[in-house]
Amino acid sequence: MYYRKIILAAMLAICSCSVREEREGCPCLLTITADRESVWHYTIPQGESVYRQSISYPVSLKINMGSYLAYDNPGAFSAKQDEEKIEIVKGQALVTYHTSLVNAREDRDGITISKGQQWDRLFIGRDEVFCEGETARDTLHFRKEHCIIWLHMAGMPAGNECPFSILLSGNTVGIEPYTLSPVKGEFQCVPEQLETFVFQAVIPRQTDDSLYLDLTDDSGRAHRYEIGKSIADAGYDWDKEDLDNLTLRIEYGIPGITVTVLPWEEYPVPDLTL
Repeated sequence: MYYRKIILAAMLAICSCSVREEREGCPCLLTITADRESVWHYTIPQGESVYRQSISYPVSLKINMGSYLAYDNPGAFSAKQDEEKIEIVKGQALVTYHTSLVNAREDRDGITISKGQQWDRLFIGRDEVFCEGETARDTLHFRKEHCIIWLHMAGMPAGNECPFSILLSGNTVGIEPYTLSPVKGEFQCVPEQLETFVFQAVIPRQTDDSLYLDLTDDSGRAHRYEIGKSIADAGYDWDKEDLDNLTLRIEYGIPGITVTVLPWEEYPVPDLTL
């Protein structure tokens, strides 16, 4: 009887070890949730127009586990589901995500835009998720990583066309998705014409006040304005997590052209979820 007890105890110990080792080798089931009701609202300071933008679908979703990419899906949340379940190896996970790219591209340098193109209306985020257990959860929280600038041309000579060509330039061409750090480079874009004297440009987060506006008249003479300094003097914050939009009033008259930064609307937006 004594030996039977010893054998039974040994068998139980072996079974318990094998079960423990098997459970430790199991992957972690990571559930990533999204809320499709989130919408951003922007009010143009002049007039009663309201600009609305929803986060677009699908989104690019990546999961890095230290030195390797464990999951890469550029079409996440493309259907009507509000969550995705992903099996990954247990460990510390870095979840990065952003809205679909139109003009920008993503490579080893980050998400960047080519010279001459407008920046995308990008929403982006990153989360560090502890995935050591059998299950883990993450909710996508985006930040608004673009600034829409509206340019209102005032006092222009009567006519059906604006007498100037417009160019915006800065020193940032994108963002690094793993650190959310701006990518330095020469940025230039031609604003889109919405009306005869109303233009719109989408630009990435800037790192200083070196944003320039170039107006070139029909004779080819260029006029450069350091609008970055005017924007900074007006109190605009390029370090804000969710960038505000801007409106510039460009007034043509005697003795020349003046550029004024109009007050922008700030909306208290809670953590935005997809």
